[in-house]
Amino acid sequence: MIASTSRPPARPKRNAKVLIVDGEALHRAVTAQLLSHMGVVSEASAAGSEALAILRERHSEFFAVLMELRLPDQQGEQILSQIRDDMHLASLRAVATSAHVLHC
Repeated sequence: MIASTSRPPARPKRNAKVLIVDGEALHRAVTAQLLSHMGVVSEASAAGSEALAILRERHSEFFAVLMELRLPDQQGEQILSQIRDDMHLASLRAVATSAHVLHC
């Protein structure tokens, strides 16, 4: 038997939320509904700058951020980089998503 050296997945703090960041209202609504069905509380933001403001003001409320890479005001990669550079947000779980397809 091989012992696993990876740590178990972190559990969200009681009542911790997931911040959904997506420029498309339909995507935000569908994601929030899916999370709700799984018992996860969420809040949504349409823009990266708004998401950063929310996280900086209320970082202790959030367990994770689910972010579209193509946002109306900034690229998701830029926002994720700013999250990682902020000592209050660096431990936040971040998942990058994209509904865009690359054409080869």
